[in-house]
Amino acid sequence: MTNSANNQRIEENFHTFSEKYIELFADIKKGLEAMGSFHIEHINALQSIIKALEATNYSKAREYLTNADMSSLLEESFENNLKLNSDLDSLRIRMTNLNLLETELSNPA
Repeated sequence: MTNSANNQRIEENFHTFSEKYIELFADIKKGLEAMGSFHIEHINALQSIIKALEATNYSKAREYLTNADMSSLLEESFENNLKLNSDLDSLRIRMTNLNLLETELSNPA
């Protein structure tokens, strides 16, 4: 899929499921805020994405999401916060489905 076609697909997905994405990003942001300022960059990125989605500016939301380095956050395990862990699993699945994350393939030995 070309970059342009994938960008359009992401924006259409944001448009169709805007309320669900806003809820998911807000829940993740809330979970990170409860942990203190350690994840301030992710919190700020999530806030920008939420604002863009609320303003129905889906191209800006896509841009914020693709520019945010969420991979480091998605690799973390939040065993003490099951809700946050579950929300991040949902985000990981959505980002993979939108070709925003590489699927992990194991190399045969």
